[in-house]
Amino acid sequence: MKMKTEYKTKKLFSTFLAAISCLFLLLSISSCELFTFSKLEENENAANSSNTITLNITPRFGNETLYTKSSTRSAYPDFSSISFSDYTFKVTSTVLAGEVTGAYKPTGKISFSFTAATFSEPSDFTFYICDLSGKELFYGTQQITYTTLGSEIEKTVYFKSYDSSDVKGNIDLSISAPTDYTVSCQVINSADMVVSGASGSGQAIEVQSSLNTCTIKTTSAGIAAGTYDAKFTIKKDGITRDYIIQQINVWPGLTTNLWYLPDGTTNQTYPVTISEDKVRIWVKGSENLGPYESDITVPASYTADGSITKPYTNLNDAITVCTSNSTDYIIKVCGTVSGNPIIDSSVNAPSITIEGVSGSDVDILDGSATGSVLRIEKALNVTLKNIQLTNGGGSTVNCGGGLYINSGANVILENDVLITENTATQKGGGVYLYGDNSKLTMKIGSKISQNYISATDDDGSTYGGGGVYVENTAYSDDTAELVLNGGEISEHDLAYNMRGAGVFVKESKITINSGKITKNKATDIAANVMLDVNSKMTMSGGEISYGEVNGIGDASAAGVWINGAAQFEMSGGKICNNTVKAASTKTGRGAGVTVWRTNSTFTMTGGEISDNKVDTTYSNTIQGGAVCVYQTTTCNFSGDIKIPYGVDGIEGEGLNDIWIYNDNKITINGKLSTPASGKIGAIKPQSYTEGKSILTVAEDASAATSLKKEVLKFTLLQDPSDSASIWEIGSNGILQKQIEFSEITTISGTSSTFIGASNLSSSSVFIKNRNLGTLKSIIASDHETTQKEYEFYCQYGGTVPNDTIGKGDYYPAYYVSWYDAVVYCNLRSIDDNLEPVYVVNDKTDPSQWPNIVGNAVDGYCAPSTCNWDVTIQGNKNGWRLPFEAEWEFLARGALTGTQTTFSGSETADDVAWYGSASGGGGSANDKVHAVNRLLSNSIGMYDMSGNVWEWTSDLHTNKTSAPYVLESTLSSGAPANATNGNRVIRGGGYKYAVEQSTVFNRSNNPPNSRINDLGFRVVRGAQYFGNIIPSAEKEVGDIVFNDGSATPYTTGLALTSQQRNSAVALIYYKGTALNGRVTDTSVRTIGVGLKNNQDGLSWCLSSASAWEHNITTIQCAPDVGGSAGNYTFINATMRSGDANLQFINAYCNQNGLSTDSGNATNYPAFYFGKNYKDISGSKVRGTACEDGWYLPTLAEIFYIYKCIVDIPNGFKLNDSILDLGGDSFGPYDYWTASQYTEDEYNAYIFKFGNGECGNAGKHLQYYTCCIRDFSLK
Repeated sequence: MKMKTEYKTKKLFSTFLAAISCLFLLLSISSCELFTFSKLEENENAANSSNTITLNITPRFGNETLYTKSSTRSAYPDFSSISFSDYTFKVTSTVLAGEVTGAYKPTGKISFSFTAATFSEPSDFTFYICDLSGKELFYGTQQITYTTLGSEIEKTVYFKSYDSSDVKGNIDLSISAPTDYTVSCQVINSADMVVSGASGSGQAIEVQSSLNTCTIKTTSAGIAAGTYDAKFTIKKDGITRDYIIQQINVWPGLTTNLWYLPDGTTNQTYPVTISEDKVRIWVKGSENLGPYESDITVPASYTADGSITKPYTNLNDAITVCTSNSTDYIIKVCGTVSGNPIIDSSVNAPSITIEGVSGSDVDILDGSATGSVLRIEKALNVTLKNIQLTNGGGSTVNCGGGLYINSGANVILENDVLITENTATQKGGGVYLYGDNSKLTMKIGSKISQNYISATDDDGSTYGGGGVYVENTAYSDDTAELVLNGGEISEHDLAYNMRGAGVFVKESKITINSGKITKNKATDIAANVMLDVNSKMTMSGGEISYGEVNGIGDASAAGVWINGAAQFEMSGGKICNNTVKAASTKTGRGAGVTVWRTNSTFTMTGGEISDNKVDTTYSNTIQGGAVCVYQTTTCNFSGDIKIPYGVDGIEGEGLNDIWIYNDNKITINGKLSTPASGKIGAIKPQSYTEGKSILTVAEDASAATSLKKEVLKFTLLQDPSDSASIWEIGSNGILQKQIEFSEITTISGTSSTFIGASNLSSSSVFIKNRNLGTLKSIIASDHETTQKEYEFYCQYGGTVPNDTIGKGDYYPAYYVSWYDAVVYCNLRSIDDNLEPVYVVNDKTDPSQWPNIVGNAVDGYCAPSTCNWDVTIQGNKNGWRLPFEAEWEFLARGALTGTQTTFSGSETADDVAWYGSASGGGGSANDKVHAVNRLLSNSIGMYDMSGNVWEWTSDLHTNKTSAPYVLESTLSSGAPANATNGNRVIRGGGYKYAVEQSTVFNRSNNPPNSRINDLGFRVVRGAQYFGNIIPSAEKEVGDIVFNDGSATPYTTGLALTSQQRNSAVALIYYKGTALNGRVTDTSVRTIGVGLKNNQDGLSWCLSSASAWEHNITTIQCAPDVGGSAGNYTFINATMRSGDANLQFINAYCNQNGLSTDSGNATNYPAFYFGKNYKDISGSKVRGTACEDGWYLPTLAEIFYIYKCIVDIPNGFKLNDSILDLGGDSFGPYDYWTASQYTEDEYNAYIFKFGNGECGNAGKHLQYYTCCIRDFSLK
């Protein structure tokens, strides 16, 4: 069945009435207490408590780029093979009282539990993975903000290795080159010492070369954990052809056996590829690095030719010789090479690869602050690998301090490329990309970080792009494009009025498939991405995160800013953890995405926008933490999207919400998937005006896209300036005030005869001395069933409500037959866990009724020519149509006070929408009206005069003198006194003259009638004190009433006096640990009685047969190793005490003793439980809970103690008992039903003062309690 939604009753109050008088009671408003501690304390037994923080971490190793296989030139252990059972876990923090241990779960997570606490500021937690002796091997840190008691926190923690000589690691790797090449290797430690050698050399690492392969393995002793450089020389015919440096990361206790390769894969063998058709040109910096460190000696004086022995010393010279239009060139760079090289029209090569040999932090292109580090101004393919571009730019470089790309060049940044510390005066501190067909592609392991724009302001707001600026004169399909297939653009910071600290895109394209744009900062707009003027951005993966806008005025779009008819299409990836902070009294908006003016478009079909916020410290106006949809823009949603409301468990305006400008709305282009939370996101309109459109469905959306269903997937934030109203998005997508419905409870007299002195105002029901049966208590809806309520469960069988007659969430449902109403009642009863009233073919589930129309998704209705034989079970508590007598009883204000012609007034216009005698006109103006808009009657019932006629349960009869059949079990076959097979309708309608709207007027219609002025309202039986029926499962914390029903206990719960006087127990345990025998696996639900004996009773008298005997069948010893407050009873003989008196009797029989267990005098404590119904204040005598009480075993009473100290689900057992007028468990000793195992004269007692199991002489007197099993049998 469908989920419940917000249209259900929001505010309940109960009006209790008698036939002569009425009482009004307030329904309770629940509250909960919040506990704040300065330190968190470990509590091993509190893992499932609502006052416990459960912190689950997903362990990963190295860093995020390593986990995503985006780190290259490195070897690591195979972390997937780690056996976590070989480790222990702990966490420390300044908010913890000490170290807290954790446990590895089968889910792959490490779980830690702490007692209840809150800490609103982010706190650093350090996690440790230790060996079994407790030695710390790996560590990781994570910031955590926690504010909600009882919830679980999920985090990912990346662990690093301690460099350790105590716990060593191992290496098992290899490298291979093509046939005809040889490979040699040398491994260097961080102190530049050689730690490798041939087998038997005595070095910790043994290197064995065999033709084109080389293996690297540690000896059995292993090697100290740390980072090592492996230097490979590849030769052919004795000539060095290539030189590679790789890092080997050794972790304590693990074997490093995987290379992380440039293509994102892993392998134990590093494959070297050498293309013979590519020309290698060597460039050497001033230092002797790479092959020049040891293998190759360069002459003191030589004529450079680009060979490895005669390398160039600047990059321009190498570029100059790339003249063949049929040759691909590889330029190998070693060390720091200065200059400002240009690849321009003089270069004829189809492709050039510029590759560092030693590593990106070693092999450097240095621009010397005299120009761009590298300018590419020709349409060719250029690939950069393993190299750093830095110190480019200067006062004369307006664009592209690090890398300048133009003229259709196609540039690829591969593994370990770093573009950093470059400066431009206006655009593209790191990279400037311009022109048709110009393209920059970032791959795994590349990074553009910490570059600068030197201008301090820009009145035109076109400066920026600290990382990358992508620009063209006009947008076209061939425009300039930035593509992220990995890599990172991060940590750029712009001055005021410059935008796109990470990336600025103008008349161009950006495509994000993976990788990150992160941790960029601006002081105005667009920290991570500025999408401007006709540009287009597509995002299918990757992340835009941790951007910050710290405004000196307004602050917008730490994630993405969309402006000037730009388009952003998001089908995947994540926009998260972005923050905007405006100056005092200024506006903070769209921390995740801002869709800003001039026909800009944001289309989201997948992905996630989460944890983005507007810092509200100074902002005067807040316009969306997740998305700001501003004026003259378009925002489209469809598919599997997630915009979860709130940040770090805190909800509020500006915390990942969606803000919509007054004249704008969100268009649903296709059916939205429903996330696990049930809600896609939370919407905050700029202002609250009834009728304003918030959501709409596109005209070309699929037929499966239903606006009324899509609306339910969003939360609407309330108007902070209007606390008196509750606003909602209607099923038609418009903004409307919620009508708060009530349920009216009537308690009528028990008389079976109406005893009024005379007939009631022309009533055909309440006639003097007429036998009416018993008007039992009911709960009645104060309103006619609305279209929104009806459509949640049902569909219309023919014509549907329309705007001409009246359409909307709060308009009454019409075009509904009697059979349709019956379907609705049973579906809603099932959904509300009530007992369905109507039976067809011995079934109460309408989905199983003959020829039912519809399904669980679209709703159900009766067939148009329905002839169901419907049985009405009037004794059930589910929703149903009122009987005619009940309807008139409600319409007449429960027969109390002055009787009026119309329901609540003598003046029809006060309470009724009606028409004229000739049809139309009248107060209704020929239209249905929203419910509850006129005055109610004296007991709070609305619209019982006029608006729509209302179905009742009754078959129609004109024989008003006959006994009234109130709880008919007759089906649609007419009873003897019925005039036809029609059902009674009451109340009049909008089309009819005012005379039809009186409280006494009655009419009838065939049960298949579906007409435009006939609806219904529902009532249900009020025969149970609790809202959990006796036949339903009960949970820990439920109050059980003596009729077998229950209701969940919450602090401050206001019960009626009848409920309070009927409460008999509190459920304190549910599970299998207290099953009677070890072999029993059934779930038990146990409640404790509210009354204790605190005067003192004996377990048995010294004259009793059980006095001096060890009755082994009722032993319940705690398991070995338990301690105060921490016992288990897995091996206990008998954990349930419900039959212990019988076991005593059986023991006496078997051992020839007097069978005196039936003597209450001899066994006082046992009979306190057995005869609990006789205890003053137990309130169970003569009720459904009269029998089944007994003295608990040691195990059963220990779980009472656990419930008190562990506080499951926030349920405070002692406070609840006191609140219900019972006897709480103080620091005293209580008898159990369990024989002490070591002494026949003693039985177990339980000490509530300290949680200890004790024993005492059976004849001594102690406190006594009793319990009852409330499990469903």
